[in-house]
Parts: sequence; structure tokens; C-alpha cells
Amino acid sequence: HVCPAWKRNPRFELSLKYPLSRGASSGGGGNKSCPVRISLCKSGPSWRSMSRADAVSCMVGFYVFVASRSEAGETLRQIYETDFAPTAEVSTELGFELDYILSASETYVIMPTTFEDGKLGSFVLTVAADCDFMLTRDSAPPSSHK
Repeated sequence: HVCPAWKRNPRFELSLKYPLSRGASSGGGGNKSCPVRISLCKSGPSWRSMSRADAVSCMVGFYVFVASRSEAGETLRQIYETDFAPTAEVSTELGFELDYILSASETYVIMPTTFEDGKLGSFVLTVAADCDFMLTRDSAPPSSHK
């Protein structure tokens, strides 16, 4: 996460859908945010041997950014970072929320990462939310990121 190559990590776009059924009569009319649970879990046998050799380097975590895109390119504004832990899974804290409303040129980006460069392995990224959402693999080329 402190290496210049971290921007080449896999990225996932998250879009929250404002729930139309939450009108003033249902008690949710003023909500501009949604409870969201994001979890990252190491998967597969390669992590065990890598972690035995260097547990600190293999610690995992993830960032949540707001990505703003324009003709000039993309900028990332970090809004959340997990602690990096030698455990198999890290998650957002209970009570974590994200705003429904971003501008048309913005989206949330989740970026899993290891503590040090060069640690590759399978993982499972899970998102649960109290609203409809769309999670997609971001295919933006790394060279377009600022």
C-alpha cells in the first residue's frame, strides 16, 4: 500500500441505488446514506505458505475511494481504509455507511491490497448493503489513474 505500484491492484466499482420505496411514510425519507458491510477474505492455499514466510507483508486490507472522472483523467479521494491484519478476513466496522448520492462523474472504488508489494493470491470480496447496489470489476487501465 505504500509502494507506487499499488494503483495496479484490482479495483471494484460500487454503485448504490437509492431505494424508491423509502418515502416519508416509511420512516426513511431523510436518509442520504446506506449501511454497507464490505469484507475481504484471503482464499486458496497459497496464502498459508506466504504468510508463514512473511506474515507482515501478507497482511491484507482495502481502501474505499470516491473516483471522479473527467476529460482530464481520474482522481481518487480516499474515504476509508481498513486496518491491515494478518488474519484471513478484514471488514468495515459495524455502522459503516456510504452516501447514496454522488455526482454523475463519481463512483465508489474498492481496492484490495496487501501490506507490501508483490504478494499475490486469491481473495473474495463481499458487499452487503441495506439497499440495491451494483458491484463490478473496474477495467480502467492503470495508466489513467492519477
